[in-house]
Amino acid sequence: MHIVILDGGSTNPGDVSWAPLRALGSVTVYDSTKPEEIVERAKDAEAVILNRNVISREIMQKLPKLRFIGLLATGYNTVDVKAAGELGITVCNVPLYCVETVAQQAFALLLELCNHTEKISAATRGGDWDKAETMSHSTHPAARNGSCPSVISGRSSTRFSKMPMSSRCIARSRTRPAGL
Repeated sequence: MHIVILDGGSTNPGDVSWAPLRALGSVTVYDSTKPEEIVERAKDAEAVILNRNVISREIMQKLPKLRFIGLLATGYNTVDVKAAGELGITVCNVPLYCVETVAQQAFALLLELCNHTEKISAATRGGDWDKAETMSHSTHPAARNGSCPSVISGRSSTRFSKMPMSSRCIARSRTRPAGL
């Protein structure tokens, strides 16, 4: 089997081995691929692995050997999944990719929204703290005690609801994850 990785540099800057894929066949890795290069680079591929490149129906129709598209991400937005199904091409993603990171980022953004940390930090760097007549120069009240965040996502919202300081959080998901 010939496997082509179109934009490996976007998810693997060199710290992850492609050896498991090489065990399946010959592998060609490109750090990045321009849209106009996709067909030429993948013309003999049975499997294409990508992250940011877009694979349309038109591109798939120009790749007669293609049987598999693997996404190095959680979403399918870069692949015409309907066309892939009609053409007999299997499309897979990495459903648990970045669950922890997304939950941490959501938590950080929630704290920023509640505490206006960046505005206070910028005011401090700008000298406002030294000019303040009181001990605090916060111009934005903190979130009220007892607030209950509601996060709508999938596995990330489930992980978010289990994070420290998420004393009461509503998580929404299409499926009921194990452990809830």
